[in-house]
Amino acid sequence: MNGENVMKMSAGGSDPKQEQERELIRKKRIMNICVFIIFIIVSMIYYSIAGGSQVVLSVQETSLLIEVPKKSAYEVEYAEIRSMTLRDAPECGDVVEGGTAGKCNYGLWQNEQWGTYECYILTNVDNCIVLETDRGIVAFNFESEEATESFYEAFQEKIGMLQAD
Repeated sequence: MNGENVMKMSAGGSDPKQEQERELIRKKRIMNICVFIIFIIVSMIYYSIAGGSQVVLSVQETSLLIEVPKKSAYEVEYAEIRSMTLRDAPECGDVVEGGTAGKCNYGLWQNEQWGTYECYILTNVDNCIVLETDRGIVAFNFESEEATESFYEAFQEKIGMLQAD
Protein backbone atom coordinates (compact mmCIF):
# COMPACT_ATOMS: atom_id res chain seq x y z
CA MET A 1 0.00 0.00 0.00
CA ASN A 2 2.75 2.41 0.79
CA GLY A 3 4.12 1.84 -2.65
CA GLU A 4 0.81 2.77 -4.22
CA ASN A 5 0.57 6.02 -2.23
CA VAL A 6 4.06 7.03 -3.28
CA MET A 7 3.27 6.30 -6.91
CA LYS A 8 0.01 8.28 -6.76
CA MET A 9 1.75 11.31 -5.26
CA SER A 10 4.50 11.36 -7.77
CA ALA A 11 2.17 10.68 -10.66
CA GLY A 12 -0.65 13.15 -10.07
CA GLY A 13 -0.79 14.57 -6.54
CA SER A 14 1.60 16.64 -4.54
CA ASP A 15 3.14 16.14 -1.18
CA PRO A 16 1.03 17.74 1.62
CA LYS A 17 4.19 19.13 3.24
CA GLN A 18 5.19 20.86 0.00
CA GLU A 19 1.68 22.25 -0.34
CA GLN A 20 1.87 23.63 3.21
CA GLU A 21 5.28 25.18 2.52
CA ARG A 22 4.00 26.78 -0.69
CA GLU A 23 0.95 28.11 1.13
CA LEU A 24 3.15 29.48 3.92
CA ILE A 25 5.43 31.19 1.39
CA ARG A 26 2.39 32.63 -0.42
CA LYS A 27 0.99 33.99 2.86
CA LYS A 28 4.36 35.52 3.77
CA ARG A 29 4.53 37.23 0.38
CA ILE A 30 1.03 38.62 0.82
CA MET A 31 1.91 39.80 4.33
CA ASN A 32 5.11 41.48 3.07
CA ILE A 33 3.19 43.22 0.29
CA CYS A 34 0.55 44.43 2.78
CA VAL A 35 3.23 45.73 5.16
CA PHE A 36 4.95 47.52 2.28
CA ILE A 37 1.68 49.10 1.11
CA ILE A 38 0.87 50.23 4.66
CA PHE A 39 4.38 51.70 4.98
CA ILE A 40 3.92 53.63 1.71
CA ILE A 41 0.53 54.98 2.81
CA VAL A 42 1.82 56.04 6.25
CA SER A 43 4.87 57.67 4.63
CA MET A 44 2.68 59.62 2.21
CA ILE A 45 0.40 60.81 5.01
CA TYR A 46 3.38 61.81 7.16
CA TYR A 47 5.05 63.62 4.26
CA SER A 48 1.88 65.50 3.39
CA ILE A 49 1.48 66.63 7.01
CA ALA A 50 5.11 67.15 7.99
CA GLY A 51 6.37 68.22 4.56
CA GLY A 52 5.42 71.76 5.37
CA SER A 53 6.55 71.89 8.96
CA GLN A 54 9.92 73.53 8.45
CA VAL A 55 11.20 76.90 7.34
CA VAL A 56 13.73 76.85 4.51
CA LEU A 57 15.88 79.92 3.79
CA SER A 58 17.53 80.43 0.41
CA VAL A 59 20.05 83.26 0.23
CA GLN A 60 20.12 84.31 -3.39
CA GLU A 61 22.12 86.94 -5.22
CA THR A 62 19.60 89.78 -4.82
CA SER A 63 16.98 88.34 -2.50
CA LEU A 64 16.13 86.06 0.39
CA LEU A 65 13.54 83.35 -0.23
CA ILE A 66 11.71 82.19 2.89
CA GLU A 67 9.53 79.15 2.38
CA VAL A 68 7.58 76.40 3.97
CA PRO A 69 7.81 73.62 1.37
CA LYS A 70 4.53 72.72 -0.32
CA LYS A 71 2.75 75.49 1.59
CA SER A 72 3.96 79.05 1.07
CA ALA A 73 6.94 81.19 0.10
CA TYR A 74 7.91 84.85 0.41
CA GLU A 75 10.77 86.57 -1.38
CA VAL A 76 12.42 89.71 0.02
CA GLU A 77 14.66 91.77 -2.23
CA TYR A 78 17.69 93.00 -0.28
CA ALA A 79 17.15 96.53 -1.61
CA GLU A 80 13.75 96.74 0.10
CA ILE A 81 15.03 95.85 3.61
CA ARG A 82 14.91 98.94 5.87
CA SER A 83 15.87 97.31 9.18
CA MET A 84 16.55 93.92 10.70
CA THR A 85 16.32 92.85 14.35
CA LEU A 86 16.65 89.64 16.33
CA ARG A 87 13.98 89.37 18.99
CA ASP A 88 11.95 86.98 21.05
CA ALA A 89 9.36 85.20 18.97
CA PRO A 90 6.05 87.03 19.24
CA GLU A 91 2.55 85.78 19.73
CA CYS A 92 1.84 85.19 16.07
CA GLY A 93 -1.77 86.29 16.39
CA ASP A 94 -4.44 85.25 13.92
CA VAL A 95 -3.98 83.80 10.47
CA VAL A 96 -5.24 85.98 7.62
CA GLU A 97 -4.02 83.83 4.74
CA GLY A 98 -1.83 80.77 5.24
CA GLY A 99 -1.98 78.43 8.19
CA THR A 100 -0.10 76.12 10.48
CA ALA A 101 1.74 72.96 9.45
CA GLY A 102 3.00 71.00 12.41
CA LYS A 103 4.78 73.59 14.56
CA CYS A 104 5.18 76.12 11.75
CA ASN A 105 3.00 79.20 11.26
CA TYR A 106 3.22 80.48 7.69
CA GLY A 107 1.69 83.10 5.45
CA LEU A 108 -0.06 86.35 6.24
CA TRP A 109 -0.87 86.83 9.95
CA GLN A 110 -2.10 89.67 12.12
CA ASN A 111 -1.17 90.57 15.69
CA GLU A 112 -1.30 93.66 17.94
CA GLN A 113 2.45 94.28 17.69
CA TRP A 114 2.80 94.55 13.89
CA GLY A 115 -0.67 94.48 12.45
CA THR A 116 -0.73 92.38 9.28
CA TYR A 117 2.65 90.81 8.52
CA GLU A 118 4.35 87.86 6.81
CA CYS A 119 4.97 85.08 9.32
CA TYR A 120 7.29 82.08 8.89
CA ILE A 121 7.80 81.07 12.51
CA LEU A 122 8.44 77.71 14.11
CA THR A 123 6.51 77.85 17.37
CA ASN A 124 9.09 75.70 19.19
CA VAL A 125 11.91 78.22 18.49
CA ASP A 126 11.93 81.12 20.96
CA ASN A 127 13.50 83.82 18.80
CA CYS A 128 12.96 85.25 15.34
CA ILE A 129 14.36 87.68 12.82
CA VAL A 130 12.18 90.65 11.96
CA LEU A 131 12.69 92.48 8.69
CA GLU A 132 11.04 95.84 8.11
CA THR A 133 10.73 96.18 4.34
CA ASP A 134 9.13 98.51 1.83
CA ARG A 135 6.19 96.07 1.74
CA GLY A 136 5.82 95.63 5.51
CA ILE A 137 7.02 93.31 8.27
CA VAL A 138 8.42 89.81 7.76
CA ALA A 139 9.12 87.63 10.81
CA PHE A 140 10.88 84.27 10.49
CA ASN A 141 13.10 81.75 12.21
CA PHE A 142 14.29 78.23 11.51
CA GLU A 143 15.67 75.03 13.05
CA SER A 144 16.64 76.35 16.51
CA GLU A 145 17.42 79.48 18.50
CA GLU A 146 21.13 79.02 17.81
CA ALA A 147 20.60 78.52 14.06
CA THR A 148 18.34 81.57 13.88
CA GLU A 149 20.89 83.70 15.75
CA SER A 150 23.77 82.47 13.56
CA PHE A 151 21.78 83.21 10.41
CA TYR A 152 20.93 86.67 11.74
CA GLU A 153 24.61 87.51 12.30
CA ALA A 154 25.71 86.20 8.88
CA PHE A 155 22.77 87.83 7.08
CA GLN A 156 23.43 91.14 8.83
CA GLU A 157 26.99 91.08 7.44
CA LYS A 158 25.70 90.29 3.94
CA ILE A 159 23.17 93.13 4.03
CA GLY A 160 25.84 95.47 5.41
CA MET A 161 28.19 94.58 2.57
CA LEU A 162 25.46 95.10 -0.03
CA GLN A 163 24.48 98.47 1.42
CA ALA A 164 28.15 99.57 1.41
CA ASP A 165 28.37 98.95 -2.35
